[in-house]
Amino acid sequence: RQVHGELILSYATEHSRMSAEKHGVDSYQSAKEFFAGCLGGISQVFIGQPFDIMKVRLVTSNQYKGMGDAFRQILSQEGPLAFYKGSVAPLIGVGAAVSIQFGVVEKTKRFFQVI
Repeated sequence: RQVHGELILSYATEHSRMSAEKHGVDSYQSAKEFFAGCLGGISQVFIGQPFDIMKVRLVTSNQYKGMGDAFRQILSQEGPLAFYKGSVAPLIGVGAAVSIQFGVVEKTKRFFQVI
């Protein structure tokens, strides 16, 4: 019985290795795709967070005349780091979400190329 189990495991391992080679998928491809998605999500937060801060301030306060005024006042009164207040949670959440989306899309594309 143990010999049969080892033969089945050996066959399955060899079959998956040959399948990956046949379709041009190296063992690190999915990890690279998820990592790229994570970097994309983090970049999205770093670029969009200042606009979100200004939007929230404009909606919740009457002290700003417009987007440019909000930018100038926040920058002069609170400094440049004020545009990134509360950005840790979005960094984690958006980074993870975009990572999963990117990885799943790329894996799905590879799956349908094989079919």
